[in-house]
Amino acid sequence: MAIQEFGWFIVGIMFLMYAVNMVLSFLTLQHRHQPLAKNVVGIFKKDAYQKSKQYAAENALYAMVTNTFSFFLYLALFVSRFFPWLITFVSGLTPTPVLQTFLFFTLLLITNTIIKAPFNYYRTFSIETRYGFNRSTKKLFFTDLLRNLLVSTILVSLIGLILHALYLGLGNFFILGAWITLSVLLMVLFALNTKVFIKIFNKLTPLKEGSLKNAITSLAIKTGFKAKAIYTMDASKRSSKLNAFFSGFGPIREIGLFDTLIQKLTEEEVLAVLAHEIGHAKHFDEIRMLVQQILVFGMYALAISFVVMNPLLASGLGLTSPFFGFGLILFSILIEPLDFILGIPLSYLSRKAEYAADAFAVSQGYRQEMITALKKLVTENYANLTPHPLQVLLTYSHPPMSLRLAALEQKKR
Repeated sequence: MAIQEFGWFIVGIMFLMYAVNMVLSFLTLQHRHQPLAKNVVGIFKKDAYQKSKQYAAENALYAMVTNTFSFFLYLALFVSRFFPWLITFVSGLTPTPVLQTFLFFTLLLITNTIIKAPFNYYRTFSIETRYGFNRSTKKLFFTDLLRNLLVSTILVSLIGLILHALYLGLGNFFILGAWITLSVLLMVLFALNTKVFIKIFNKLTPLKEGSLKNAITSLAIKTGFKAKAIYTMDASKRSSKLNAFFSGFGPIREIGLFDTLIQKLTEEEVLAVLAHEIGHAKHFDEIRMLVQQILVFGMYALAISFVVMNPLLASGLGLTSPFFGFGLILFSILIEPLDFILGIPLSYLSRKAEYAADAFAVSQGYRQEMITALKKLVTENYANLTPHPLQVLLTYSHPPMSLRLAALEQKKR
């Protein structure tokens, strides 16, 4: 099959984003040799710092390999007429269009999981193991693989089915209906994140009675912060890395602390991290993120209406007629440059929110504890201390560690 004019336009978009990602990974590789900022010198011991640079290099190379593989795989699928074949196959299984869309995405997700499994296996049992992070067993790895496939099939395939049903049923009101539906689904998923999705993969245990829980309760009362529950998550069964999170909003807000975080940080440092998370809540960052995503979904709904059943795009890649599920695949490709551009100001707002959350922790008396906690996160996670400024500008949701520590030091003055 010869890719036609509009098909080459789609391939051009794919190549553009592939080239951008490759350049950013290459810049990360090159920039790791830059001198450290003065305020992060000494965080790592010499051998550990060299190891952290090697870890950053391996991750960058891994990203370059997987990006290259994905680009040429998609190109091969287009040229080989795989998508027309898959559409013919699912159409033969059921005459119902929305079920055809559901089966189309389900089979794609199964195929994608099988193809990516060796890469994920290598990352887990080679890269992460060699640098001391991996604690997952092979049994757990493949169990997670099946869980991921089940969750992604239910979510992605079901969303595809719902959007197709809305497209058939709402006619000219599809854009508004799709926008409202996607926004409601987002809020439901956000609310159920801890209750359902995290629990599929991890065990959440209410924080045990003791000095830490008492201190957290005192901090919550002091700051007027209300959370439905505070959990410890058994993250250590997969990785030694440290983290914390909160999900939900208002009366259904819940806080999760990795068990590795509690093990590696002092009680005061845990409180500093928690004060940072409370800062996000006090500044309504979760609401801001929801509103941002809802606005983005409005753009998505508008773009979907123009792309999914466009005969020129479909014929450009070998289809005799448009197919809704394939249209969503094309939409995901065509929207990527716009997503990338929108990500620049959104990443800036996210970095700004991190500074503000750090400042809130300082206002609660945890300046030094926040500094030491961040330094431990760097050493325990082998964080990259020399990210390229362009990579930071375009994609970083958190400030580079040197700038973050400098901001905390500035609070002292």
